[in-house]
Formats: sequence, structure tokens, C-alpha cells
Amino acid sequence: MNYSLSPDKFLTDEEHDHFIALLDKYTHPNLVHTQEFRDVVILRFLLETGCRAQEALNVTAKDFDHTNSRVQIKGLKKSNDRLLPVSKDLFQNLLLLTQKSGGTKPFPISYNHLRRIWLNWRPTEKKLHCLRHSFALRLYRRFTDIKLVKLALGHRSISNTMIYLEFDDQDDLYKILDIHSSHVKARQLPPLNPRPSVLCLADLQGVGCATNSTSANSKE
Repeated sequence: MNYSLSPDKFLTDEEHDHFIALLDKYTHPNLVHTQEFRDVVILRFLLETGCRAQEALNVTAKDFDHTNSRVQIKGLKKSNDRLLPVSKDLFQNLLLLTQKSGGTKPFPISYNHLRRIWLNWRPTEKKLHCLRHSFALRLYRRFTDIKLVKLALGHRSISNTMIYLEFDDQDDLYKILDIHSSHVKARQLPPLNPRPSVLCLADLQGVGCATNSTSANSKE
């Protein structure tokens, strides 16, 4: 089966850099009371965490880890919850928006409103979901670890993660898994608990903790 990812599903490096430069112009705390500030913070949050649009909208003040600048993402579509780090500047902006909206949640808007925000700010004519694909690709290119990407996206099956990466066929996946397996053995890591409630990757990969569920796999 072919899992090739077409360029219209993610931001190219040029599009990504242009998008970041655009968002950075409107993220100063002095602009917290403007609509532009809220717009760029939620778009930056989607880009930094790879969470689904509705997962971002569901974030509340209770999901903030103030000590480590992490945000608990409650998985949708039967995916796993995960605790993901964000940049300190973004975390502070999330707190400012939460305070501004009454202390409950940073993004008290509807999904359709978020789609309109994306249409106003997008650097190219691609769908909002391309931010999730872009996150997955950039994370994989940085660490070359498909299992790490799987955890960060909240997937229960690695076959779902393949769709977010540039694998041309099944053989590519086997090659990556073989490389990863050899790498882990060489590092002589201690065995994992067969059913951990939380698998923390912060020390090994710098990506935070992901909650691991024991439910059956599902297509995401």
C-alpha cells in the first residue's frame, strides 16, 4: 500500500518560515487585547503541538503544567492524551489569553471561527490540518524516530503515523523501524513497563510526556 504524502498536506520549509515570521509580528504581550493576538497564539499553538483543531479548542486552565510549560492535550477520535511542551513565550501567551477570557480557557471560540482565522492568516491555500502534518514531519526530521511522532500525535497505531510522514511504501517503514530498534539496543535502555499510564520522553527526546492508553487501535 502506498502512503506517499502530497505537498498540499503540509507546509514547505519556505511556507513555514514565512508563517512563523508573520505570527511573530503580532505576539507581543502588549497586543493581548487585540483580535490578532488571539488569532496568532492559537495558530502558533497548533503548529507547536500538532494537536487537532478541536483538541486545541478544548484546552482549559486545568491542562496547564506551569512548572514545565507543558499543556495536556485530551485526545479525540479515540486517540491518546499527551502532555506536550511549548515554548515559554507561547505558554505565557496562553496564560494571558486564559486570564483575558475569564480564567477558564484560552480559546473560547467555535471550530468554524477557527477555520475562518486560518483562512485569514494562512501562508498558502492549504487546509488547517496541514499544521498537524507539518508538526509531524518536522519532528520526525529532527529525531528520525517514528515512535516519538506516534506518541506526540496521540496515535495508538503506528500505521496512522505513517500517513503523516513521507513514506513511499511499506519497505520504508520497515527500514526506519529496523534503524530505530538497533539504536535503542545500542543505548541499552531499561525495559519499559508493559502498560505504563504515562510514557515520559522528556529526558530522551525533549518532547514531554504522552499518556498511553490500553484500548484497541482505531483509525485516526
